[in-house]
Amino acid sequence: QLYSRRWHMAAALLLAVTSVSLLRPRLPQRVSVPLRGRVQMLARPSAAFESYRTVGVVCTSCRARLFGYKKKNGVKSSLIKLYIERICADPLRIISDAPPERRAELGSKWHCPTCKSAFARTALIHGKPALKLAGGKVSMVKK
Repeated sequence: QLYSRRWHMAAALLLAVTSVSLLRPRLPQRVSVPLRGRVQMLARPSAAFESYRTVGVVCTSCRARLFGYKKKNGVKSSLIKLYIERICADPLRIISDAPPERRAELGSKWHCPTCKSAFARTALIHGKPALKLAGGKVSMVKK
């Protein structure tokens, strides 16, 4: 009988805590995006990257400028991934002409429009859509 009383008290306390948290209004911290027939929750985009340095992303085989990208520490470190929200210039219209379902499809390959070499694949990194770059296919230049 003592065990059941403790269990009922714990259940009542849990119910009280959850009902209070359900009544409290919450600001939207996440954005929902349809992904492969289900809803994927993504982090809310921030505008903190506006102060980052702009670097140019070029294809190594044909030297075509693919993107302008806001990188946190400039050209000091290597380029592994490109968050799509940080791409500030798309001169060859690679991302802007792609349909939205292709941008959201994980694992889809991205090709250079001039030399047709695959340079990246789509991935979710820290809850944000990004292009995961293939090693040696792209390089960075200042501006």
